[in-house]
Formats: sequence, structure tokens, C-alpha cells
Amino acid sequence: SIFLVTGSADKSVKFWSIEAQDEDTDVASGGQPMFVQTRTLQMTDDVVAVGYSKTVESTKRFVFVSTLDSTLSMDCSDDDVLLASGGADKTVKIWGLDFGDTHRTLHGHDDSITDLRFVRRTHNFFTSSKDGTVRYWDGDRFEQILLFNGHFAEVNCLAVSRNGAFV
Repeated sequence: SIFLVTGSADKSVKFWSIEAQDEDTDVASGGQPMFVQTRTLQMTDDVVAVGYSKTVESTKRFVFVSTLDSTLSMDCSDDDVLLASGGADKTVKIWGLDFGDTHRTLHGHDDSITDLRFVRRTHNFFTSSKDGTVRYWDGDRFEQILLFNGHFAEVNCLAVSRNGAFV
């Protein structure tokens, strides 16, 4: 089955399975897709973003949820070792996925962090912020590598190319 996770301002995270309407034909073979809700997770605040860990082993997969309480963005490294989150408190927190502990809190932005994305096959990541900057961080050394100025207003989102060659 193919799975989908959605988050909503109704304070819920819903898990969906995509199945064929016709039991004799699966979706991959051209069957009409149908979404079937399989589970609901109630949160204490509005859900802003959801994400999966990168592992292919379903028994080791994590689902990450950020809410309006202050965590606005997050991403996981490809090797499922680190989770980084950024929020309204202007900080980046780096978490270890083995025990769920906070490795470090990084400071640098002058306003809320709006997006965060890891570079594939590394522990380096980019953040964007309402302060109009994009920053490049080393998640192993816990330090900022580069500061990008260029926007004259808040930077709401960013995307990193598959090979990390451009943002």
C-alpha cells in the first residue's frame, strides 16, 4: 500500500492508505485510487507540518509533527540520525533520533524560522527565516557555515536540489 499523512488546523494528524476501488486491480496496475483513513492522532495544537523519517524499514519509521505552539519547520537527515527543528523562538534544535535527546540549540536568526531542509547524504542543512536570510549549518559541528542575504522581506520556504548543488 501507498501511505499518506496529513496535518490540519483541526489539531489532528491523519494517516491514509491509497487503495484501488476495484479489489481485482491494484493502483499500480491502473486501478482507480481511493483514500482510506487508517488512523488519527490528536494533537494539542494546530498542525503546521508533518514528515517521515527516511528509512525504508516500516518498523523503524518515525512520523514528525510540528504545531503552532512554536515549532514551525523540521527535517530529518537521510541516515535517520538527526532531526532538526526551527521555530518561532528563532532557534534551531538538533535532536538525536536514537534517544530523542536534544544535542544542541543553535542561535543566529533574528526572527522566526520558517523552513528547514537537510542536504542529502549529509548532516548539513539550510534554514530560512522571517528575518529575510537563509543560513547554511553544519549539524555535526553545531555551527553556521554561511549566511545568505538577498531578500528584502521574510523568506517563507526553501528547497534543496537532490545533489545539494543549489537551493
